[in-house]
Amino acid sequence: MSVSRHVQEIVRSLLRERRIVVWYDPDKVFHELFRTFEHEPLVKVDASGSVLRARREADRAWRALFDVDSLGPPPAPLLIYMPAGRGTSEEAQCKDPFEPFALAGTPFGSADAERLPSIARKALVGREAEIDRLFAEGPPTLSQLDALAGGTRYPLVEEALGTEVPSRVVAKLLFCPDEIKPLLATSPGFLADIRRLLAEACGFEKETEESFEALGPALTQWLLFSELVFDLPEAVPESVAHVLRASPDFRDRIFELCDDLRGSSEHRDAYCEIAAQVERRLGLSPLAESADAFGERDTFPFGDHAALLRLRRQALAGEIGAARALAERRRSSVWRTLPERDQLWRLAERCLDLLDSGKAWEARSVGASRPVSDHVRAYCGEDDGMWRLDQAQRLLEQAAAVLVDRDSLAALLDHVRKEYRRWLEDTQAGFLEVSSDPGGRRKGIHGRCRPGIDMPRRRSVPGAALPFSSSTLCVMRWVGSWSIASRAKGRCV
Repeated sequence: MSVSRHVQEIVRSLLRERRIVVWYDPDKVFHELFRTFEHEPLVKVDASGSVLRARREADRAWRALFDVDSLGPPPAPLLIYMPAGRGTSEEAQCKDPFEPFALAGTPFGSADAERLPSIARKALVGREAEIDRLFAEGPPTLSQLDALAGGTRYPLVEEALGTEVPSRVVAKLLFCPDEIKPLLATSPGFLADIRRLLAEACGFEKETEESFEALGPALTQWLLFSELVFDLPEAVPESVAHVLRASPDFRDRIFELCDDLRGSSEHRDAYCEIAAQVERRLGLSPLAESADAFGERDTFPFGDHAALLRLRRQALAGEIGAARALAERRRSSVWRTLPERDQLWRLAERCLDLLDSGKAWEARSVGASRPVSDHVRAYCGEDDGMWRLDQAQRLLEQAAAVLVDRDSLAALLDHVRKEYRRWLEDTQAGFLEVSSDPGGRRKGIHGRCRPGIDMPRRRSVPGAALPFSSSTLCVMRWVGSWSIASRAKGRCV
């Protein structure tokens, strides 16, 4: 398959899935392909001329796409060509007139895997040396790479499936076997052609010929276990050292194939299912307890569990920065599409938020020697006030209330709750001490509440012996100290 056709298939697939595609082309090699691109129906917007005019055209197409009152046929998808790279910083993305469209739909061409060198290697499997030579001598044009494609290497696969790109053939084998099975009767050499393609693309060769029914499960295990082994920072565990896998020469190709399988929203649920099946078949789940023995790739469910255990250990050890970085990396994990896994990671993030807020409050809190007004100001501090700690605690308890798996993060949850109680009790003790001291009442706090908080209206305390301000009692309620407020009120009577 030519590189141009491979790119067209990718873009058509994205249009079907996301309806809006912003095609970033910083190398300006795909403009002619965009100009001749055909897909019915389709609205094409070319920003290579006037960006302002292109933005107006894109806005019109946007309104048509999201017009809920329209009774006509479904609106056409939108393809925007931008002869520049996507911004990598928040500031650069704010200046990009098509960034909202990329967020609403999807960008194409912004990742290295979507640039011409990587696409050429995927489309022209087995021609890597020639491709590297062309790019080393000078950036080749798209037409030069198409000429390199030459004839079809797997004619029966191309005729039957309409593609010979390994990632697409593998996806059909694993996720749509019922569509392929009828082709075996009409094309006797089709299965042998597939085996040759798989041998060259990922090193998949069996000593005995697999039946078509067994080919899919065997290929799944080969790909996923090979990816796991290549991602290991240590030696292969003895319990699975005997399992067949690809040679290290196929490491990059295996990674690309597995990334493509997980990256398609169309097949994401199916990937999670077949990966779980391989994990059960090989008995990999117990390996999750070795939280540091695995890499960063999303191959199996137990890897996600191992990452969660690693985050728990880091947080308990006070390594909040490392735990936060791990949580950020896991946000794009395929396993977070599963509700039960997403619940756990959301709770883990809430735990880290509370610990961060608590550390900030420790640096901000005031002692009992300070007047009441300073305590209230400290609570209401915009960036590091204790109200942020209270907010983080409420969000944590909301996340914990819907949890299904209550064991994985039990130790971390218990630790965070204890820390919160410690911060709360220290704050309450200091506040109660200064509010009970006549010397601490000389500075009033009327009107000192944090802007934006809808505090209850002031109420007087009948028979008060101490001139308590109702705002003080209100702040005490915000801190969560109803019992202290009751005791303080009792002193006033």
